Amino acid sequence: MNEDNLWCLQENGYHAGLHKHYEGLFTQGNGYMHVRGSFEEGCSDAPQDEEYLRFPDNVTLEKPRHPKSKQGTYIPGIVGQHPLLKEEIVNLPYFLGLEFRSGGERLDMDRSRISGYSRWLDLRDGSLHRSFLWETEEGMQLQCTYSRYLSMADTHLSIQQVQLEVLTGEGQLEVKATLRADVRTNGMNHFARIIPSAGSEGSLSLETLTEEGNQIFMHAALETSEALSWQAEHTPLMAALRGECRLQAGNRFTLSKLTAVTTDRDPEEGTVRSRAFIELSRARSLGCEQLYHRHAESWKRKWQEADVVIKGDDHAQLSVRASLYHLIRSNAARDARVAICAKGYAGEAYFGRYFWDTEINLLPFFLHTNPQAARNLLLFRYNTLEGAKRNAQKYGYRGARYAWESSISGEEQCANWQYADHEIHITADVVYALYHYVRATGDEAFLEQYGIDMLVETARYWCGRVDWNREGICELLGVMGPDEYLPLTRNNAFTNRMVKFSLEQTVACLDSLQGCKPDSYAAAAERLGLGPEERELFRHTAEKLRLRMTAGRSLFRNRMISLHMQI
Repeated sequence: MNEDNLWCLQENGYHAGLHKHYEGLFTQGNGYMHVRGSFEEGCSDAPQDEEYLRFPDNVTLEKPRHPKSKQGTYIPGIVGQHPLLKEEIVNLPYFLGLEFRSGGERLDMDRSRISGYSRWLDLRDGSLHRSFLWETEEGMQLQCTYSRYLSMADTHLSIQQVQLEVLTGEGQLEVKATLRADVRTNGMNHFARIIPSAGSEGSLSLETLTEEGNQIFMHAALETSEALSWQAEHTPLMAALRGECRLQAGNRFTLSKLTAVTTDRDPEEGTVRSRAFIELSRARSLGCEQLYHRHAESWKRKWQEADVVIKGDDHAQLSVRASLYHLIRSNAARDARVAICAKGYAGEAYFGRYFWDTEINLLPFFLHTNPQAARNLLLFRYNTLEGAKRNAQKYGYRGARYAWESSISGEEQCANWQYADHEIHITADVVYALYHYVRATGDEAFLEQYGIDMLVETARYWCGRVDWNREGICELLGVMGPDEYLPLTRNNAFTNRMVKFSLEQTVACLDSLQGCKPDSYAAAAERLGLGPEERELFRHTAEKLRLRMTAGRSLFRNRMISLHMQI
């Protein structure tokens, strides 16, 4: 058995119509930053700076644009304002740019004479590889081999290498390395200032300021096997260096590009510029071999914690590992200011926002493989509790209402009222995840320091959101459950059960804290303004909240009896 078949996502043969799909599948990341699997040289007929206005719509009804290629560079937490869609993650400048020309012909996967194409993502170390034969118009046959990765150990670094081996012929080779800011996010330009620069020694930089005031600095260094005389070729939106050399049969030309990316939201001290220079200087001192070793060892440790082995079904094995890879790379394990967006930072379709997927679908994986990461995902919800309280206030309620689509502030970002107003089960989903985290880890300190506030504030919201009927039963009216094709329901089974669970756990935790740590309970009660009457309201609401489960079972049973009698 070939072990690579169980660890590598393969693309054998290039098809232009599938390129955008592979860009998403081949997305690379290290928690800090993420880059879609686009070609270093770009694609013909695929401009990245098209400006258009995207309108809010149901994701299943919207007719999305289908560009041939969509480059994407994302750093969680760097967001901008869209005029209709509210807050969205910003597609940052593309720092992987490498272009080649021979005799005036630009290497282009659609227009050049290409054969033997293969591309693969190695899930073991998150490295992306591409190989093909380029037969130039002037008669050279060049075996082209690309590889790149975003370091999992040194998360500000990108490492690229390209090798061109001349099999036959000879000719002039032109190399162009770029840092490009001619990109858009859902058709919008979020950049307020762009400053390109370069040096003849083979370094280039791009300083970007977003409209929200975030600073992003990209600094790259080039190394080649043949001496090149670099010349700057800037535009207002691009830093670029161009060099030329003569190649003949038997030559192997190698180009390495190391890029450091820093922003003003990084926790490290120092300016974005100084830190990028330090990162790149240190990387060059370590050398490519040591850089890769550090990176590979980091991935190895993560796979030791997370791998799932399936025997007898190679396709299932590869599919599961592909999913695990994207979970691992999309998580900023040490940054509780962000969570994991619905697209896993592989594109801007969901605007970089956080849904209930984080708690219900993603957190269980981290709970069993990386509890610290799970803790930080929940800490993100605590850090955005004030935003959740503002959401509740906007609807006229006390307490905290977590956003159906959250960004870094916690305030509701969903532009569609159908979801924003009615898909409220997310507030209970957060408590459900909190419960399972504490139960699995025994992290009572988290519950005591952070969780109590989340429990009490969400319980306050539920007590205001329910309606009491004439029989003294409380109901949840006008809600949308997980089935989004039923937009307005009454006493949705999932929502009501989760809300009941949330209230019950709030009461249980308050009772336990008061009994085991009365001083800690007293401090929390004073901080939150919580009295015995409100605690009793939490308990009473949990007891009286209607559940449709029994009625559903009876209805199902009656239908089955009826069907049996007809037969």
